[in-house]
Amino acid sequence: MANALIDRLESVLFVGMSDVVNRMQGNFGSDRDHYMKSLMRPDLLILDDLGAERNTSFGKERVFDVVDKRLLTGKPMIVTTNIPLSVMKQAVDLDDRRIYDRILEVCVPIMFDGDSFRKSTAADNLKTAARLLG
Repeated sequence: MANALIDRLESVLFVGMSDVVNRMQGNFGSDRDHYMKSLMRPDLLILDDLGAERNTSFGKERVFDVVDKRLLTGKPMIVTTNIPLSVMKQAVDLDDRRIYDRILEVCVPIMFDGDSFRKSTAADNLKTAARLLG
């Protein structure tokens, strides 16, 4: 999807949620504002691996800020996560609910429940190592 948009000269940014939180932790004031604006600029923002960031109040505030501000821009975003939809819909924690409600307001949930390519790759690597080591 991102490549098709790029081919149409649309701007796309792919960034991991843990990277977003880590980068914002090291930035203050105008640096943090500048970084936040850089996340709002692209035509499409892809936030990868929601839930992999630190589960702290700071982390949740930063995730909320990005999701909420992106929602307010009216520009689309894609959010990938391993968090089950049922958990997102029934979150008990208020901070989590605020984040998930906004995501579900603007994102259409699509479940990919196939085999993990990482497990397949790991199994292939193990076979290769066993063959090489004899």
